Amino acid sequence: MVLSGLAWMYLSALIGGVSRLVVLAILARLLSPRDFGLMGIALICTSFAERLGQVGVGPALVQRESVDADDVVTGAVLSALCGLVMMAVLWLLAPFVAALFREPLVSPLVRVLSLAFFIDGLAVTSDSLLQRSLGFRSMMLVENVSYVFGIGVVGAGLAMLGLGVWALVAAHVAMRTLRTGLLYWIAPSVPGSGRFNRARVRGLLYMGGGFSLGRILNFASLQGDNFVVGRVLGMEALGLYSRAYQLMALPAVYVAQVIERVLFPVLSKEQGHPERLREAFLSVLEILTLVSLPTGVFLFLAAPEVVEVLFGPRWSPVVPVLSVLSFGVFFRTAYKCSDTVARSVGAVYQYAFQQGVYAVAILLGSLLGAYAAGSQGVAVGVVAAVAINYLFMTRLSARLLVLPFRELLRGHISGVFVSVCVAGAVQLARGVARAGSFSALQQLFLMASVASAVWALSVCVAANLFPGRALQAVFTRIPALSRWGLKRPNVVPAHGG
Repeated sequence: MVLSGLAWMYLSALIGGVSRLVVLAILARLLSPRDFGLMGIALICTSFAERLGQVGVGPALVQRESVDADDVVTGAVLSALCGLVMMAVLWLLAPFVAALFREPLVSPLVRVLSLAFFIDGLAVTSDSLLQRSLGFRSMMLVENVSYVFGIGVVGAGLAMLGLGVWALVAAHVAMRTLRTGLLYWIAPSVPGSGRFNRARVRGLLYMGGGFSLGRILNFASLQGDNFVVGRVLGMEALGLYSRAYQLMALPAVYVAQVIERVLFPVLSKEQGHPERLREAFLSVLEILTLVSLPTGVFLFLAAPEVVEVLFGPRWSPVVPVLSVLSFGVFFRTAYKCSDTVARSVGAVYQYAFQQGVYAVAILLGSLLGAYAAGSQGVAVGVVAAVAINYLFMTRLSARLLVLPFRELLRGHISGVFVSVCVAGAVQLARGVARAGSFSALQQLFLMASVASAVWALSVCVAANLFPGRALQAVFTRIPALSRWGLKRPNVVPAHGG
């Protein structure tokens, strides 16, 4: 079930990643760094309120062993009311946010974006039921269709009409509205009429409170650097930094989204089978390493070409920041595996504590970096903090699942081998392209093509040299690849299981 779900969600990530790169490239040519900086500040405020306002009802419904109609109705009422309250609070606080960043335009932006809270609140239970049913194809449809039509069609269309930052705001609200409508249409129903049950509120809020606390602290870690850059270095610096971070996070967000959407509901159903949890965790960790570590290597080596092709020459200050942030691609992606394990087994308050440590590390690293070396210094501090968080979260998962260190190490070996192969191939392709006076687009195409081919070949070699659970499962299920004669990886002993 995990591999099937991952296949569908990776297809979604591929489609979504390509569409987002296209939309990013279009919007970067239609809007200014200041527009993106203003939107970045507005989203910091609205994203924080979103995590605070949903009180974790959605994840709590997914994590429960069974759900009935009363749970659904109670969760729907709670999430809708909380969304409405947070919309009103943010509407009132918008002028103070604008004063904090010394940008009057932030106030109306935040007020319009606050509408998304109520819209999202209406979709919480539908989203949770879809996750519980493991409807991965439907999730893929909802996420990609809402983004393409919301951000792509509405956002790009309004940007071409010259609406500037308001094009981004309208696109964001349109995407949330379309997503809610699609979830209502697609999500499965629960038998029975159901009613608001006060007895269920306490259980939902206790588990949901841990989820929410973790999400709030995770938000502080993900947005702390943007807050520091916007407050200390200004809106234009934030616009440039946010483009670099978004490029770095694009593979991380999509791989992490796959893990979040697939692993959480699957592992929640397997809480009583620790040996299956261990197997799933190690398989996903291996996949993450194989994907994200080579991606970070490629992004580091091809940063100038990536920025020029996607954003254009005027965004060249993004390159040094992106080069530093590329070292965080693996850590930013892989920690989500441990994050999901902790939440799926109900260790939500331990997870929240780790996110608090992460948030403090991000804020301190960003502040020290900003004053020492500007945006590039912030990037160094962020990479260090993300690496620390990865180590702490992996240690937590190992403790929860009773995993020996050698098994964790084995999950990384194949990814390191593949990354070394990709690095050598990209360096060679880059030298050939520059010697031939290729354009930036031609250089990027050559490096990406070579990297993809070498990645595929080296994965096949790694499957035979360092056979792990994920590679074993994939190669033995595909007849065309089974001739590679994989060795059977060692099985983790079922301690306490």
